[in-house]
Amino acid sequence: MRKTAFDDPKKLGEEIERYFLHCEESTRVQPLRNGDIRLRRERPSVVGLAVWLGCSKDTIYSYLNGEKKVSAQLTEDEQNSISDLLHSARDRIESLTLNDALNGDSDSRIASMVLGNFGYSEKVDSTQSLTVSLEGCGEDITQWSK
Repeated sequence: MRKTAFDDPKKLGEEIERYFLHCEESTRVQPLRNGDIRLRRERPSVVGLAVWLGCSKDTIYSYLNGEKKVSAQLTEDEQNSISDLLHSARDRIESLTLNDALNGDSDSRIASMVLGNFGYSEKVDSTQSLTVSLEGCGEDITQWSK
């Protein structure tokens, strides 16, 4: 039976680092017509990490949501290490995604949607108030303000 990254926390940590390095090394320069350049690269994501590790995103989310896949072959400490590694990778992905959005390196609509997966949201205050102040003593102003 082939040993997977989830069987060995050390191997998982190495594979996660390789994934982030792969994303960084995928950077390429795209010249624009106006003379500017745009940097293109594979953005790290939980789905991308799952594909890299050869598992489903549901497997990763099961660890992130505390629904660890219990393996008789792993000690509790090893299972906790795997969970910690995946949480750390998710936090790193969130940080990179947030920085891309703040720097304008990603489309704002896509960034908003992706950051929503990390718990960010646009809160709109739907309560508004308007205060009108009337000056003067005229009878028509007093009648109008009633």
